[in-house]
Amino acid sequence: PALGDIQFQEQIAKSYYNGLQTSLRRRSKNGLTLLVSYTFSKAMDTASSTNNSSTGTQKFPQDIHNLQLERALADFHRQHRFTASFNNELRFGKGRAYMSDAGGAANFFLGGWQLNGIVTILSGRPFTPQFASPDIAQQRPDIIGDPLSNIPAGRAFNPAAFAEPVATAGDPNLFGNAGRNILIGPWFNSTDLSLIKNFRITEGAKVQFRWEVFNVFNNTNFQVPVFQLDASNVGTYTQTANENREMQFALKLIF
Repeated sequence: PALGDIQFQEQIAKSYYNGLQTSLRRRSKNGLTLLVSYTFSKAMDTASSTNNSSTGTQKFPQDIHNLQLERALADFHRQHRFTASFNNELRFGKGRAYMSDAGGAANFFLGGWQLNGIVTILSGRPFTPQFASPDIAQQRPDIIGDPLSNIPAGRAFNPAAFAEPVATAGDPNLFGNAGRNILIGPWFNSTDLSLIKNFRITEGAKVQFRWEVFNVFNNTNFQVPVFQLDASNVGTYTQTANENREMQFALKLIF
């Protein structure tokens, strides 16, 4: 009794991944470089973690004698993943398509600009509805309806579709019949842009001006909704997955 809890770890989880990965690359032409990637995939396992308490992870198996019941979408599964990035040297100033004869002060201010961007679009991440009360913590519920029908206003799913498992003489373990990671959270969409201008000072030195904007369209991306079924705000979105629009300016001396 003086020892308390004894922790035991064993590497017995299994994972499976299938995916279609595509990419399109445009090599630099007229100052424009483009890379577009899309992945359609399915990641499954019997245990995983995003190391984030707000993502609906179930940390422990419901029945340690039947780990195959944990086989489901991985916590980090994203069915769709799209990214696009570009670097565009703007075609203004000396030697460019527009105002190529600009010289002196005009070329100093108009030439040498570069616009860069990254677009990221991700489908939602799965999560596990579960209970927070100590007597059934980490236990999955029983499904008694369709969680994606009759959804109350302001909720992401219908919590009335779940119920606490009831212990019986034949099944005293309170193991719910709901699977792991059966619901999917919201999509993620964000765009970052940067505008860069190089000012040549000498042959071996230049000053670089940078204007960087993160989440330029100020999209609100949410974490998975509250997944504790015994919480009063179950099914609502309370945490964001990214920051609001942010800007920063910088001057760099490169020599």
